[in-house]
Amino acid sequence: MRHGCPLCDLAKFTHWYYENSKYVICDCFTCKTPMIVLREHKMPSCPTCRSWKETEGEMELLVEETFGERFIGFRKHQRKIKHHLHFHILLKEE
Repeated sequence: MRHGCPLCDLAKFTHWYYENSKYVICDCFTCKTPMIVLREHKMPSCPTCRSWKETEGEMELLVEETFGERFIGFRKHQRKIKHHLHFHILLKEE
């Protein structure tokens, strides 16, 4: 965790849907889209590695539990913050 990193600090500026010791599901401060954030200040180095796939699988299960059938996938491009694994959550329109 690094002080001053917006995803490490995780101040509750937006709506939070879920949190545990490893993940937070909250609205993105910039675009207001829900996202899931790995609390640890790191990015897995290999998107095809087993640990990456396990982490992605955990994230998917948590998002499915939180949003149910509205969940349709992730936008995985790490744009502004490159030091935390975080995916924007794609939801069906209500």
